[in-house]
Amino acid sequence: MQVQAFLFPEFQTSLIGHQTVDEFSPIVLAEAPEDLRAMPEVEIEEKIAKAKAILKWLMRDYRTCFSTSYGKDSSCTLGLALAAAAELVRDGLPVQPFVVLTCDTKVDNPLIAQLARDESAKVRAWIERFGLPGSVHFATPSLANEFAVAILGGRALPSMAGHKRDCTTSWKTEPLSRLRKRLLGRNKPAAGQFVASVTGVRRSESPIRAGNLMKRAEAADRLVQTNADGNVAIAPIIEWSYDDVFTYLGMCSNGLEETYSDFSRVIEIYREATGECVIAGSDSNRTATACGSRTGCFTCLAVKNDRSMDQMVKEPHNAFMRPLAAFRRFLANTFHDLSRRTWVGRTIDENGYIRFAVDGYSPAMLQELLRYALTVDIEEREAAARLGIEPRFQIVSMEALLAISAHWSLQGFSLPYTGVAIYRQIERGARYPVPEVPEAPKVPIPAARYIHVGRGWEEGHAFMYTGLRDVMIDAFGGSGCIGQREIITKGERRTIMDVANSDMFSIDAEGAAMFMQFELDRVVDEWHGPGARRGLAIEGHHVAGIEYRRYVSYGFLSVAKGQEGKVDEILRRTAWRERLELAGYQYDHQRAMAMSVEAPVPVVHSQQEALANQRAAIEARREAKRRLVRQQRLSLADLNRDWAPDVSWRRLVQQGMLKMPAIPRAKNGRLVLRHLISRYALLSFLQENPLVMQRVRHFRTRRCPSAAQDPFGIAA
Repeated sequence: MQVQAFLFPEFQTSLIGHQTVDEFSPIVLAEAPEDLRAMPEVEIEEKIAKAKAILKWLMRDYRTCFSTSYGKDSSCTLGLALAAAAELVRDGLPVQPFVVLTCDTKVDNPLIAQLARDESAKVRAWIERFGLPGSVHFATPSLANEFAVAILGGRALPSMAGHKRDCTTSWKTEPLSRLRKRLLGRNKPAAGQFVASVTGVRRSESPIRAGNLMKRAEAADRLVQTNADGNVAIAPIIEWSYDDVFTYLGMCSNGLEETYSDFSRVIEIYREATGECVIAGSDSNRTATACGSRTGCFTCLAVKNDRSMDQMVKEPHNAFMRPLAAFRRFLANTFHDLSRRTWVGRTIDENGYIRFAVDGYSPAMLQELLRYALTVDIEEREAAARLGIEPRFQIVSMEALLAISAHWSLQGFSLPYTGVAIYRQIERGARYPVPEVPEAPKVPIPAARYIHVGRGWEEGHAFMYTGLRDVMIDAFGGSGCIGQREIITKGERRTIMDVANSDMFSIDAEGAAMFMQFELDRVVDEWHGPGARRGLAIEGHHVAGIEYRRYVSYGFLSVAKGQEGKVDEILRRTAWRERLELAGYQYDHQRAMAMSVEAPVPVVHSQQEALANQRAAIEARREAKRRLVRQQRLSLADLNRDWAPDVSWRRLVQQGMLKMPAIPRAKNGRLVLRHLISRYALLSFLQENPLVMQRVRHFRTRRCPSAAQDPFGIAA
């Protein structure tokens, strides 16, 4: 079963760094001077001296980038580098600009997250102390890729042992790559323009790591271009052992080596994670399983048991993390429980069917997970308040909560505002502790079945108001008035709301806070209060998408550039599910099974059917043009410019002869009225007023003789 692959590929961006190493032969760009490479490295003191010497050569001549997690290896590498930079300054030698990058996944072990913040502060202090040309930056996943939004929003499943681990790409690789490119630009090794990535990788960590390092030809004393994207890397401690790393950290802790930190907290965290003295450990007695006893994300299922977290929470001062450990166990123990999954597919095949098979978490499971996560969050806030400190972690931020609720609306998983209704319930005192459940056994996945859809999510123009569209905007304005525009998606011209755009899907924090303060109670009571409403069972008033469109219309939800067509398609698909009672809030599995078949029936068109389909397609295009004309509205400025400047259109409106509704519109911070009229209403007026019609014909004939006979073009 595919895990952590995005269940909604319409939002999935291209992955970074997935080129296989076999497609590229590493290129050595530069080597350290011979005298440095010849330095001995038997004793730890010799290894430290050689690593510093090579780092001095590197940082004196090249710009560098350190991607660090503040674990043992990256701390060791950064400690050696900053010590080398300080020695260069003391010797009056130059240091090239460098950056220190750290990724906050939002679900890191709280102790590691705090360690990263504390150690970053020490790095900044060291840079300031020696006047180094360096800076420290944190990268974070995009909102759509955060654990809370991706998993609790229903877009993906957690990473599971033995399966793909796309979370590494979404939560670390992509954010760091974006930040690195923004700060440093793209590498161009062929032109001699690059920033060297200084890594803390070591061969002795595992046979797999050693094999990958060999393929990339990474080394401690040379700069190597490792892939076709232009990555240039050097690994100063590549030949160091586990003992070497902790010996260096211990020397810093005891004042025998000086750098930005004494690493006492790093050593203490590893001791708490392993339950034993870290100096007594070694690479040889550690397994090569992903994560193992490493301190990773508190939601990670890539290992069967998170030994580091389980060991840490035994310490009394780490008891605050026990709810996180319980949350992870619940995720792990329910992963193979198919009763907690949804089934309805998303893509129409060439025969007009969608797959009906096991997919992501069901709407009920998503709501259950959100209740547990918000309960864990509020209990941590209450505990932190009693201690007079800031909360030590948060699973679901306010922006993530609104993004989750919006995605539930977009996909038709629930009634509008269900996510924020759960939030208000918990804020008012409800609590949902994470339960202990037995581990569900892994069972065979049932064979896929198929449900017939047809050519698309909407047949003909009967459902033209589904999608990213608001019937009220259509009724009281139209094109160019209060928020409509046209797009072409898959060859079809669509009218959609004029949504706000940004580089990525985002929620504006200020707008979200205002919504939660002023609108939360009203919208929750409207749909979940004692007198809760229900959606009208007429076209254009589908329940699905109401919340998503509301957030878009308020302007605090921004759609990623170029994704408007996909969002429009998803909302049309969701409306189709609702019409067939397949939406999450009305889903009945047995009824859905009865709608499905074992295999799609291939469509074989006769010649007559092919001709009929061709004629229908032509007629559909014509009808689309007619709809476009019907939706267009003309303003007074349009009439004066394009129809007859010598007609006093405004006076006709003021006298009541020409009916042009006044539509309010915001302009330059003020509310102004704009008079609009459809082409057909204008045609009726001209037929009733032949003198005005004569002036219109005279003006338009002079501008365009072909318009003399039909001043409305395709309007008829």
